[in-house]
Amino acid sequence: MMDIGFWKDLADTVQGFTVFAVAIGGSVLYLLRRQRFPRAKIEQTIHHRSIDAERLLLFVVVTITNCGEVRIRMEDGVTWVRKIMPGAPEFLDDPKMGESLVKCGVGYLIGEKNADIIAGLTEIEPGEEQEFCFEFILPSDVQTLAIYSHFGNVKKRKGDLGWNRTTWYQVHSTEENRRKK
Repeated sequence: MMDIGFWKDLADTVQGFTVFAVAIGGSVLYLLRRQRFPRAKIEQTIHHRSIDAERLLLFVVVTITNCGEVRIRMEDGVTWVRKIMPGAPEFLDDPKMGESLVKCGVGYLIGEKNADIIAGLTEIEPGEEQEFCFEFILPSDVQTLAIYSHFGNVKKRKGDLGWNRTTWYQVHSTEENRRKK
């Protein structure tokens, strides 16, 4: 006949296995559900104001939204402004212009700013967003600009991977520029 001690030891063993199985199952579920790499959505909001007859202030706000389940650690970010119109004849006659259009590198670079990021300290939690602001002083004769922003993905260091956004921005219409002259 089995005594009460046997049943107690058996119950303790089963309880130990149950706790272990629940812990392993919870860990596996967590790892399967949690993503390894961050996912982000990047948007640009662009405004401009005239400073005087020769210059204007271009204000670019880049908003990065963490739409994944992993914290994003930011280390670098840049925004470029390229002048598209009016285009210089040497630019418009360039036979490589078609290749540049495909790579979003069209136009003359007239401004570049790095984001104010302290490496390792700027983080975006899942479901949150972070804004980065850039200001450029440009000549007032620009009509069309291409604004490109890139923020690197720290988890994917190979090949300068990250999140990009290019927006073409109309500063003045051709008619407005004709009236100014």
